[in-house]
Amino acid sequence: SVETAFDSICQGNSILGTTVLDSPGAPPRHYREQRRSGRVLLRPGKYVVREALIVHTVGAAEVTIESIDEPALPPPPTVEEDKQTSPKRSASGSSLMELLACRSSSAVATDIDTSIASGNTFQNTDVTTQPTRSPPRRATIILRTRSHNEPIIRVRQGKLNLNRVQLIHNCSGTDIWNGNSAVQVQPAFDAHDNPIRAVPPSLQPTAIVKGCDITSFSGRGIVNIDGGKSTISDCYIHDCAATGVYVGGQGSLATIERTDVLENGNGNQRSRRGIARGHSGIYLEQGTAFIRDSNISNNSLTGISAISTDNAALHVEDSDLVANGSIQLELPPIGSISRERSTSRNNRMQREGEGRFRSGLISDSAADIANSIGQLRRLSAEHRQRQSHPVGDNEETLRNFMRTHAAAYDLHHTQVEMI
Repeated sequence: SVETAFDSICQGNSILGTTVLDSPGAPPRHYREQRRSGRVLLRPGKYVVREALIVHTVGAAEVTIESIDEPALPPPPTVEEDKQTSPKRSASGSSLMELLACRSSSAVATDIDTSIASGNTFQNTDVTTQPTRSPPRRATIILRTRSHNEPIIRVRQGKLNLNRVQLIHNCSGTDIWNGNSAVQVQPAFDAHDNPIRAVPPSLQPTAIVKGCDITSFSGRGIVNIDGGKSTISDCYIHDCAATGVYVGGQGSLATIERTDVLENGNGNQRSRRGIARGHSGIYLEQGTAFIRDSNISNNSLTGISAISTDNAALHVEDSDLVANGSIQLELPPIGSISRERSTSRNNRMQREGEGRFRSGLISDSAADIANSIGQLRRLSAEHRQRQSHPVGDNEETLRNFMRTHAAAYDLHHTQVEMI
């Protein structure tokens, strides 16, 4: 499991954080530190976790969690080929193919701990038969927990590298500041609810997220607060109940590049007690955010918002902000210190239309559905303006279009939920 693989790169005894809390008012919990750099390699497939993976590195240690490519299976041998003599296998040592084919394996290098985990994959390890289904291209980590406001990954101190992984998050609770998110980048707190600063050479909580597909049905996608630092590139952050990316707290820094932030802020569709509808794609409360060459579109409220008058700096360039619910780009108030620090260059902002996808993670079918949804919204607005007119052929065509693409939209979300 992911938990077992993650635990194998941790060192020391389990510590009960009686004076070190995950968030203000949170109960203490056991955790282990990472004192050496470690890698968790996930074969493509599904992995279920029951509680957050806590990253708390010491010194210059780093934690890496990433999907690995499955080796290609050789073609099945024919009967004649099977009868022929083949080169004998060496009795000593194991090939890379054999290592990756193991259902449970762990390798330790000289300078880094590595653990390989296998999930519910579709690979057939018998080389004499062809796989019946094509294997998934990346590892998918799904949170299933009874805990309130529990993220999939919590970065408390040090550096996390998260590469080519899909995260599907859902938990109870409504605290979207302190845990109800797929990834929480936030320092631990002391008994007086003050964030604990890392002592050099240890780093403040830092997340490098690349090539990931992130969804939270109950909260936010990525939360970076209280001095955390995040770099998000080539990612697809979508269908979160609340904000796609949230940055807050003095000293927080987020850099977002070539990323699609789409269809966020529509509320918790699975629980009537969950988060209500009405959130932005990216929200900067305090700190600094750099957004470059990204697509922030079709979110419930604003595309991007920055609200602090004196403690925020927002820089947006070469990006699309299209068909968001209200304002496409909400800069800090005019005349404020934060506004003087902020910039907006070469961005495409429209109330209607479709943004250009940047991440490379959206399949053709999903892209067609997303474009259809944008077109559906435009036609729906036109239809509302003509409601007082008699129903004609054009409006009947419109209604048929709406029914067809609404069904396609429902099918898309059903497939997401089935994961």
